[in-house]
Amino acid sequence: MGSARNRSQWSGLLLGALIAPTVWSYSPYGPVPGPLKTPEAQLWTRQDVDAVVDVSYVTIDGYEPVSNYGAPAACDKVSFLRFRNKAADGNPEHADADLLMVPGVLEGANGFDFIGRQLVYITGKEYGKNLEVWAMDRRANCLEDLTGLHAAEQTSTAEQAQNILTGYYYFHKPVDGKTFAGFLTSKQLPFLYYFGMRQTTQDMFAIIRRMVPDADVRKKKVFVGGHSLGGIHTSAFLSWNLMGDASQTAYAGYNWCAGAFGFDTTIGPLATSTNGFLPPPPSEEGYQKELSLIESGKIEREVYVPGLLGPEVIALPQAAAVLAERDPDGESTVLAQIPHSPELNGILGFLNVRHLDAVTKPPVFEDFRYTKQALVGLIFDDNFSPLSLLQAGLGFLHGGSVVKKLPLVETVSGTQGEIGALLTELLGTQPHYVAANAGPNIRHLGQGPLYHWARRDEIGSLSEPDYTDTTGLVRFTYLGNEPSDIRDFTTALHEGPTNLTEWYFPMRLLVDSMAVAGDYATKYGLDIDYPDGPTAVPSLLMVGDQGLTGYKIGDPPAFPQQQLIVAPGFTHLDPMFEAVNSPSQNDYVMRPLIQFVLAHAH
Repeated sequence: MGSARNRSQWSGLLLGALIAPTVWSYSPYGPVPGPLKTPEAQLWTRQDVDAVVDVSYVTIDGYEPVSNYGAPAACDKVSFLRFRNKAADGNPEHADADLLMVPGVLEGANGFDFIGRQLVYITGKEYGKNLEVWAMDRRANCLEDLTGLHAAEQTSTAEQAQNILTGYYYFHKPVDGKTFAGFLTSKQLPFLYYFGMRQTTQDMFAIIRRMVPDADVRKKKVFVGGHSLGGIHTSAFLSWNLMGDASQTAYAGYNWCAGAFGFDTTIGPLATSTNGFLPPPPSEEGYQKELSLIESGKIEREVYVPGLLGPEVIALPQAAAVLAERDPDGESTVLAQIPHSPELNGILGFLNVRHLDAVTKPPVFEDFRYTKQALVGLIFDDNFSPLSLLQAGLGFLHGGSVVKKLPLVETVSGTQGEIGALLTELLGTQPHYVAANAGPNIRHLGQGPLYHWARRDEIGSLSEPDYTDTTGLVRFTYLGNEPSDIRDFTTALHEGPTNLTEWYFPMRLLVDSMAVAGDYATKYGLDIDYPDGPTAVPSLLMVGDQGLTGYKIGDPPAFPQQQLIVAPGFTHLDPMFEAVNSPSQNDYVMRPLIQFVLAHAH
């Protein structure tokens, strides 16, 4: 049965199978990255963008309340970041185009923080047009306690921020009279059973109706799209009937917009667009069983992998980003100051271990010295992050020896068939590296060099794109493989009232995302009345050749009304963080998207 639960079990078994018997012996030696390039001058700055773009966090009533199921009253609301030109009159119906963006798995509205600002800025400055972007937070974000994080953002130093973060989230120190109640567990979240595809899709309708109440205007100016799973959301929306009556075509999703777009995802008829990007739909009996297991709590109601991934781990990047923005080159000490759960130990071990059978053997993660910015890079960069869903091309480590992580790359490249495809989907396509030098020998760990993070414009330039070791014989990466600036990425992780990572991603949503392609979907409130709805509007896909879709350069689009751009060197998160204000980065996403929506708006 193709299910999220079985998929998770397969992933665990496969990772276990990768652990080969080796004789582990610590060595600090390996190739050392060579000199950094001179950073380039940006074409425009964040200050330039902020002078033009207004950002607000809008909260409205969601389509169906869930407080009657025991959810907090705040979960009856749906929120979104609204990006608009300050020079415009503020009426979305007067904009030249409006874009609704839906995030992917484990992702909040800040996944679109950078691209939302840049799209509005570029459209005004270069095209003389007025664009709005609405970046959606799914309702599960209502469960996050961001009190300590918001307080830390108000500080001026990393030390002050770290004291607040560790005190509030780990040592019961109040902030503004509030004390952290702890990260929630599945047993505390029975109502999360109702947070599925129906809720999210209807909330998309609610946002559009609130912002553009005139049906004729939204058909001409509104564009719907998303990243990763957000593309499946978009396909479901275009196939949906808000009234649950196929004869009422005025309430068909494809009649509520002028077009669609997607970032490293697929958009199309659900029978084909989910298959490949997601497992095929389960049987109706299998779907019923999955729902029963989630409702009873026998399957975790939120995405949780014991010993590896949970709300605490998902929240960590936001805290790391707050510290990195205040002191990027200062040594990171936060992990040494907090107690470690099994999940935190598990993810840190997986991040920074050379051989998988040595996860619990020294040196452990804390034996290596990293700057605060390098910690963010290790979590998300495609050459270091162990999970393809979290990968972006952000640069590389610098300051000490770096070696390949084994046996991951060799195992993936040598494995064929379904298992090989799943390994690639889980781990990504890029070689994985780890820092090698934690100290001169096993008895003097913690005494190695301080590893810094080399940004994309420091690892390469247009004239010298390769990032090599000091001998020039080992190439770690190259400029074309690093399309995102870690500074932009770090800001988006924490900035403002929301965040990039979603602490409590509903398991029901993953199960529903496969079930929408089943012929039984409408019987379970998944009102897919127009399975071919996605072909009724023009669409643009912008995907990475190292992303999760499987598209390669030169591939054709799926159907006539669709355009396809395959960006070389882009991994899963890169389309939203393309360094468009960098003279060394080709534009595969932002201007093509602007040109697409302006061409199809009317």
